[in-house]
Amino acid sequence: MKFTLNFTGRRLMPLLPVLICRTTLTAQTVPVDWMDISGAHAEGNTLIADDFNAAARSSQTIIADGAGSFQFTVFAQSHHVTAGLTNGVAAATRAQMPFAIDLNGGSSAEVWESGTYKGETTYAVGDVFSFSVSDSGVNYLKNGTAFHTTAGTAVSYPVSLSALPVHPVPGSRLFNATATTSLPATFLVSPAGSHVTFSPDSPQRVASGDPVSFTVVADPGYTRSAVGGSAPAGSFTGNVYTTGPITADCSVVFSASPTTGSAGITAVWANDGADKVVRDEIRATTNPAGVGNSVWDGTVARQFGARNEVVSINFIIEAAITPAADLSVGLSDLTGPGGSVIRSAPRPAHALFTWTGTECELFLVRYLEIKGLSAFGYGLYSGSEPQIPEKLRLPLVNGNYTGGWSDRPHHDKFYPDIAVPMELAPVFSIPAGSSQSVWADIYIPKTAAAGLHTGSFSLSANGGLLRKIPVALTVRNFELPDVPSSKTMLFTGYGTVSRRYTGVTFPERGTPEDTRTLQVLHHQRLMAHRHKISLIGDDATRNPGSDQPGDAYRPFLSGDAFTAANGYAGPGTGVGNGIYSIGTYRSWAGEWGVTQTAIRSHTDQWETWFQTNFPATERFLYLIDESTNYAETETWANWMKTNSGIGRNLASMATVSAPAAASQIPSLTIAASTFGSGVTEEWQNAVDALRAAGRKVMLYNGKRPGQGAFSTECDGVDLREIPWGQHKKGIDRWFFWEATYYNDFQYGQGETDVFNQAKTIGVGKTRHSSYGLQGGNASNGDGVLFYPGTDLVFPASSYGVDGPLASLRLKHWRRGIQDVDYLALAGAKDAAAVAALVQRMVPKAMWELPITDPNDPSYYANVAPSWSMNPDDWEASRKSLGDIIEGSSAPGNGPGLAVIHTPDGAMAIWDDAAKGWILQQSADLSGWSDVGNPISAAGSHTYSGNAKKLFIRLAKLAP
Repeated sequence: MKFTLNFTGRRLMPLLPVLICRTTLTAQTVPVDWMDISGAHAEGNTLIADDFNAAARSSQTIIADGAGSFQFTVFAQSHHVTAGLTNGVAAATRAQMPFAIDLNGGSSAEVWESGTYKGETTYAVGDVFSFSVSDSGVNYLKNGTAFHTTAGTAVSYPVSLSALPVHPVPGSRLFNATATTSLPATFLVSPAGSHVTFSPDSPQRVASGDPVSFTVVADPGYTRSAVGGSAPAGSFTGNVYTTGPITADCSVVFSASPTTGSAGITAVWANDGADKVVRDEIRATTNPAGVGNSVWDGTVARQFGARNEVVSINFIIEAAITPAADLSVGLSDLTGPGGSVIRSAPRPAHALFTWTGTECELFLVRYLEIKGLSAFGYGLYSGSEPQIPEKLRLPLVNGNYTGGWSDRPHHDKFYPDIAVPMELAPVFSIPAGSSQSVWADIYIPKTAAAGLHTGSFSLSANGGLLRKIPVALTVRNFELPDVPSSKTMLFTGYGTVSRRYTGVTFPERGTPEDTRTLQVLHHQRLMAHRHKISLIGDDATRNPGSDQPGDAYRPFLSGDAFTAANGYAGPGTGVGNGIYSIGTYRSWAGEWGVTQTAIRSHTDQWETWFQTNFPATERFLYLIDESTNYAETETWANWMKTNSGIGRNLASMATVSAPAAASQIPSLTIAASTFGSGVTEEWQNAVDALRAAGRKVMLYNGKRPGQGAFSTECDGVDLREIPWGQHKKGIDRWFFWEATYYNDFQYGQGETDVFNQAKTIGVGKTRHSSYGLQGGNASNGDGVLFYPGTDLVFPASSYGVDGPLASLRLKHWRRGIQDVDYLALAGAKDAAAVAALVQRMVPKAMWELPITDPNDPSYYANVAPSWSMNPDDWEASRKSLGDIIEGSSAPGNGPGLAVIHTPDGAMAIWDDAAKGWILQQSADLSGWSDVGNPISAAGSHTYSGNAKKLFIRLAKLAP
């Protein structure tokens, strides 16, 4: 019996993952390579039986999403043979073949599928049988004519041919097969190099006209210097070299030369990013011992987190003396117990809003110059200095704050805030006397094993490795919930987004500009969800006059949009947005009219739709924004409350102070209060009264010292504090007024170049002697938490992607939101301990700050925020909460120890679970010796010399 293999596929398996497939095809006849052989042996392409239990499989396959056919010729009618299709293994029984032809050793050729008889025909010596496979089904043919068809059957690729003779005679020839394939004409590219590591490191077969790529990293102490060989010249993108189109067998040769110095790099260290390092700081260069923190011990970058949590590490690279150019960075996979892997894989620029292939993201941080203090972030009046961020306060001399704008330590400094995906900036430079932050977000999947995971952060210059920083992540043995305990609400609008991405503010429905804007809004929702933040105001597909969400918006309410099918992975997979605002900022009034009949009719229809489709989604009618016409607001709220229809169940919301809502708007369901000041007793009584009546209290925006502020120059812990204060005071939801305020229409300032100007709102055109560039309510970063990935208004700043770039402030806010998940989990185990910790971290939140006269603009004079500005204090609290949740101080399953190899040898890294153990080393696994004293805290130890001959372990000392 002779077998022939024919491919007519739409797409063939690429010989390299980096190849771009082409359609230059040539017919090739090659012998079948037999594999998974049992009870037989192969001589060339002939399979010969050795005993009565022979079986084998061809190495040739039909590849995923392709179509093709196998054929064989009957050469002995007396042999009983089953030939069938299998998925990558040799079949042991006929039942293991999803599609098979069984020659029964007489005259019947039977069709069997997974052990079930389907039909038959006759056969004789010389007949040719074949399987024709496509996505629509399988045809069984004899001499080119179909005798049985299985239509509509999904074929599971890859498919190979399996041969299963039934009790063959030992020594008999079973199969003499060839494979006829339609494959691209291919050529061999052979790589070589000196003082470099390249991958793949073996000759690669490439289709005619295709390029081929190699990842090339110079050895420590070397820098890539040249590319030679006979391959058509190509180019580097970061560490990846791509040749020109290959048209013949050729070679590519990489070489490197010794590195002079460290390419201008004077230090690399890490923190959690809440301590904002401005661009001209070179802390570690001047004082290496002074940059230690909870993340950085001088050698290892450490972090810990629960499953389903996103944690961050901020790497700071310093070039103190000379510029550093052609830099690139990378973060390896983090590997842990039992082969647990937290993946780190760069994505194509067009797939930055797909997270299914990686848990780690790297961002190059961009900076904004702070030319003046933010009016909305804190008080700007005599006596308000303690409210201002410490590094922007005036010097305190003899008990008095003294000096002007230029005396503030961080005047005109460049602050970090824009997180540019590293895929959009793979190569970067650092000016002399500057530092550069590279931010890493690491999502800990629900499947990660508890315990220590290790990897490395690498810094290269022109392909030469400069530094490799060990990274140690301890996965705690619990999981954060998908639905955050700290509820949020963040507005973003269609018009300002469309203007930046398409050049048109309100394009016509169905136009390319409209389609692109909807795609951007779609990606913004995914990004916000990754940060555990709920967006409102972005339902651009709702038809005017329709009393229900738009069709395209509904998957974000159900959670279907937040799934792998949509490219989403991370916190809240499959969980809906949870909130819907109707008529945001009173836009309903222009659409419906402000009559009792209109309000009742439309709210009836909205509530009917939600109760029918998404009853668990919180929804409300946004009556009005910051109005002091309380009688008008009460009238509208009362029309809703006294509605005899189902609309009476729809909540009403207005941005108004809690005391005003309690005393003057009794029908209002939700009071969203901006908090700038308030008499403690008055506010607490009002909030208590609202809750007693079953009404809700939201707070929005943020202003020191009562809560953290959203200003670009505020400390990173400001936004972390907001969810803690929200938790302490029982605030139902925190509302921030805008995420994409790119056009300052309120102050007539027009479009803002948000990539190069920190001030986003307010006039800010005059220089104040003390506060810097000032004017009516000038503020930095207010209203901007997303930066436009495409900017057609300021094209020099455009990255050309259909979705936003996150601000670091968005990530600081997520940190606090996740902290509150810790508070909720720990509070269920030890409520008293958690309450005491919250009080310690946030002694005075919002109206708890005492004031004497709310009408005096200096009501908070000489009052600083009550919480610590030291990020380490917040991390220590998070760790304490994790200990309460786990019921012990030991994360993971026993002592965590990992060993990574560095250019100089090896490094042992251990986490807190190793307390009380001792580190040991051995050269040959026999004579173990202790290293130092018993371990008392997380740490590391570096060994020089040949790491391959060094063994490291933790040993428990005898009591």
